[in-house]
Amino acid sequence: MDKSLYNDNKILIYDGSKGTMLQLAGLKNECAEEWNLEKPDEIFRLMEAYVEAGSDIIQTNTFNANTEALAKHNVKHNLKPYIRKGIEIAKRAAGKHVKVAFSAGPTGSMLEPYGEMTFEKAYHTFREIVKIADEVGADLINFETFTDLYEMKAALLAAKDVSDLPVMCCLAFDENARTLMGDTPEECAELLTRLGASAVGANCSFGPEKMTGIIEKMRGATPLPIVAKPNAGLPQNVNGEIVYAQTAQEFGEACKILAQAGATIIGGCCGTTPEFIKVLALELKDIQPYKLPKNFAYEELEMDGLEVAGIIPKKWDEDTLTDMAFECLEDKPDGVCIYDDGYGRLDLAAAIFTRTVKAPVFLATPNAELLEKALRTCPGNPGLWIPDGEEELEIVSSDVLQKFCKKYGCKVITT
Repeated sequence: MDKSLYNDNKILIYDGSKGTMLQLAGLKNECAEEWNLEKPDEIFRLMEAYVEAGSDIIQTNTFNANTEALAKHNVKHNLKPYIRKGIEIAKRAAGKHVKVAFSAGPTGSMLEPYGEMTFEKAYHTFREIVKIADEVGADLINFETFTDLYEMKAALLAAKDVSDLPVMCCLAFDENARTLMGDTPEECAELLTRLGASAVGANCSFGPEKMTGIIEKMRGATPLPIVAKPNAGLPQNVNGEIVYAQTAQEFGEACKILAQAGATIIGGCCGTTPEFIKVLALELKDIQPYKLPKNFAYEELEMDGLEVAGIIPKKWDEDTLTDMAFECLEDKPDGVCIYDDGYGRLDLAAAIFTRTVKAPVFLATPNAELLEKALRTCPGNPGLWIPDGEEELEIVSSDVLQKFCKKYGCKVITT
């Protein structure tokens, strides 16, 4: 367990909102990241205020610092100066005892099939910025305010492929405790844990009271530290301006229930300021953190006696695979096993069946490259299938299976 993300003796205090503070400092319609270069002293004062308030971790002013998000702000310059300066400012404010997390938000584009961005483009977008952040000297990576678990999967895999820094993955949920794309807290926590996240959690959306249920659900689905960064209550429109309902004292007191629910790193999001974090630190200082389980294991998937659909497509075009998936859905199987002889589109089949059939999907093929592509780019977490029936189906070696199980946290079944 990375010591920067968990302390046996105290709840770790995260910082609060940067956007709120920058707006108070005069930010209007500009891209906030431009202030790293144009107004570095203003950014430093913001970071320093959160350190003085008692933060154990502070974030960089780099939420939109990726090529896709910056382009939406009509900023098309080289990424590196924004990230480098953002980290340098935060490190100077942090001193020796406070950790600096590189803040990375989503691309702002929806991934296929709901949008035009491919998984690979998202992956390379995040890979680029994490590589820079690692080189410049960030202590941690914090992907935050994601509303699509699939995009978070791309971000986390990119980070793990290019850096050894701890990675925190925080998503935003609606009042039904689902992300914009319908992902549940349990699904998010389990998948991200299996893929190698260092901490998982939730940020933004609403205040501490409504976030508590989400944290409780995550707590039951992961042994990792959990991050909670709620807003200062619900936003209200007052004379054309968005204000938040809670005072610093109300916020700090309300966050106690997040600690009781199992959050081990707590800070603030929209509407919070250094005053909120100062009160938060005082309110939580005598609360013992949730003790992380030493022997946590997900339940083994037992398919004996259950109905498993075996799929061996003869055609791999999208229309044929979609028709097969809907036919399979009508049968309501307990699991779906898809076999590719090494020359098909296992990645496409895995994605279509995962989105269509509400049952675990398992993959088999003798082609290791094809299998890894399917595991990487498929939404969710498909498992591995080891056929043992009368029909002999060639698959990858046991060494390859073990490698993929470790990297992608795959479940394995034999049928």
